[in-house]
Amino acid sequence: MEEKLRYWSNDSMWIAEGLVKPIDNADAIIPASWKLVVDEETARINNLEVRGQLIIPQNVAKTIINAEQIWFNTGKLVVGTVDILERGGEANDSDVFTSNLYINCSGI
Repeated sequence: MEEKLRYWSNDSMWIAEGLVKPIDNADAIIPASWKLVVDEETARINNLEVRGQLIIPQNVAKTIINAEQIWFNTGKLVVGTVDILERGGEANDSDVFTSNLYINCSGI
């Protein structure tokens, strides 16, 4: 797993890895080595496969993930920890998730 955080909104990050930032009706795979912060609303993805970490930040008022299906294939969803990761990984009593997370799954 990489130490650095990657950000969904960073178009050049996707391109540098030989990938295309997910668009409507596309499939997307989050590689096992990535720690990816969802810092903007996602496109309406068909299948989102998470092999790394999909991180929901505490410091964003609302996070929206849109996908037909989400599959955590050895990956995980990490909610409200970007600030914790940035300050060295130690949680404290003030680390309560107070933002809004919406996961819109339209699949069966």
